[in-house]
Amino acid sequence: MKKQLLFLALFISSSWGAAQSFYTGSIHEAPYQEFDNGIQLQEIQDPGFYNYTLSQTWSFFDTPTTNPLIIGANGYIVSVGSEFAMTFDPFLASLQTDNSESSGVFIESAMDESPARLSIEWRNMRLEGHSLLDFVTFKLNLFDNQVVEFHYGPSQVTETFAFADGNTGPVVILSLFNDEFTTVYDLLYAHENPASPDFLQTSGSLNGIPQPGTLYRYTPTTTTDVGEDRDMDTLTIYPNPTNGEIQISDSSVSEVMLLSSDGRELAVLPVENGRVSLKEYPKGIYLIQILQSNNRNSIQRVIKQ
Repeated sequence: MKKQLLFLALFISSSWGAAQSFYTGSIHEAPYQEFDNGIQLQEIQDPGFYNYTLSQTWSFFDTPTTNPLIIGANGYIVSVGSEFAMTFDPFLASLQTDNSESSGVFIESAMDESPARLSIEWRNMRLEGHSLLDFVTFKLNLFDNQVVEFHYGPSQVTETFAFADGNTGPVVILSLFNDEFTTVYDLLYAHENPASPDFLQTSGSLNGIPQPGTLYRYTPTTTTDVGEDRDMDTLTIYPNPTNGEIQISDSSVSEVMLLSSDGRELAVLPVENGRVSLKEYPKGIYLIQILQSNNRNSIQRVIKQ
């Protein structure tokens, strides 16, 4: 279930209002170079996933991350802390290695730099279902001042099978969740033109492949604990599990979005006297997306018995 929730940000509907962002996005140009001293990571038991144990503590918003980082061959990284989790998706698509020494996921650290840097590179990754000549290369740079960079290298893409939902380019997103991946604090998508994207909090994808040297930089609007801005964790829904009706603790909510467990939109449901009916839906696990009065999105998991 948690792996499904890592991708939940892809399915947030653009019809919901924007929240306060903890990051701002900007575009830059910088020459792309492969790592000089990068270490090639080996897949763990679960194909397509890598773990990397950090050599020192890294913090986001005054909250240390836990070890190890979860790195996906499909172009994402997950960092989980004691209070919240961050996912970094510089090129979310169906990717795989070609099992050669020149293809795979590499990591390089530069702790003596100021600011200190940890970089992950997806090098010569193949796109599933594409010509064997198609490949992509890109990096994620994490800095200890909380700046995040997505940097793009040489790539060749002639088809679009590997992209989600008929897109012509990858989903590129930075996300901030609670530590259980049930509540969204912040989303920031790069949208449309790779050379001059809009950075949106609702949804989006690129309509092409960034040119070599393109760099998207995400700069934090605060480097301290986000504190009261995360108070939406106090929103509750009950009973859970439910036999058909749930109550929402925020009386200002007038409607909610019902999602399947893998993030597909099912319906927008009315809230009447704080109650939402799920009686017409079969037993299973659902996600309830709620826009609160503070204009923040909350996503809660519900079990229908």
